Amino acid sequence: FAMLFFGLQQFTEALPSSAEIPSFISSLDAISSLGFGSICIFLLIGILLTVIVQASTATFIISLALCFNGWIPFTMGCAMILGSNIGTCVTPLWASLKANTMAKRAAVGHLVFNLIGVIWALVILDYFCEFIDWLCISFHWGSATLPENTPFGLAMFHTLFNAINLCLLLPFNKQIVNLITRL
Repeated sequence: FAMLFFGLQQFTEALPSSAEIPSFISSLDAISSLGFGSICIFLLIGILLTVIVQASTATFIISLALCFNGWIPFTMGCAMILGSNIGTCVTPLWASLKANTMAKRAAVGHLVFNLIGVIWALVILDYFCEFIDWLCISFHWGSATLPENTPFGLAMFHTLFNAINLCLLLPFNKQIVNLITRL
């Protein structure tokens, strides 16, 4: 964990200031103001970044740095994190191409689990982000939407998303297994 946070600190310190890259910042502003379209774009960015770097942690750090610098809103950072949950499924899918049926089922199961989670989270994303913000304020950590508090807010979002997704899908374990077996 110490190395992860050290790397995060080094990454955020290495980012240029918004004055140095005004066209990039204005592009992010334009993309962030498209409503649900913005959420879909940042979801796709999260998927692509994770597929390219083969690590959802790197995507998390990038989304955290973008939010921390105030370049994208908290909700867009959450959308990137949701995208990283889908992008992380690509590596097991590639690895299972030459594997046996059970390995293929495990890889597809990982994808199905994350796709279902991302779908329900997208439906309630604004409310979910408001809930995270409320939690942060309730525990006196400050608003998760303020750039300086987004690291904690994004970590809370990611943790709660995965915990809630597990709790929601666990009762449907047999149905999901049947679906994966058919696929």
